[in-house]
Amino acid sequence: MKVNWSRSKYFNPRIDKRLACRCCGLLAPSHEIVRLINEIREEFGDVILVNSGTRCTRYNTRCKGSARDSYHIAMPARGILSEACDIRPAKRSQLSALHKACLAVLDNHGGCKRYKSFIHVDVRPGRWRARG
Repeated sequence: MKVNWSRSKYFNPRIDKRLACRCCGLLAPSHEIVRLINEIREEFGDVILVNSGTRCTRYNTRCKGSARDSYHIAMPARGILSEACDIRPAKRSQLSALHKACLAVLDNHGGCKRYKSFIHVDVRPGRWRARG
């Protein structure tokens, strides 16, 4: 099922090109991940940039350090949509504040991993937190 982008207050695939796979242009995020990044943007109160959204399996294998079963992977023909997004603040100095906003929105659900220059968030079942 495709995302209704008119309901996405802050993100649009025509502007945020990195929501789609960099390899083939596949755009297949789940409704839940689009809702999550919009809620994080609302909580953060400032611009958020997307580093990586949907990935095809081929591109995922080329991403350094990416898990084989990454939540970024989408295979729409099999009903699998991307459930992850790597985001960063427009100003690098705001990474800690963005991380706090992610944790506040996720509460006890989903995944969140802070890296040196971006934050990975996903809508996996359960709770997962890490530092990279």
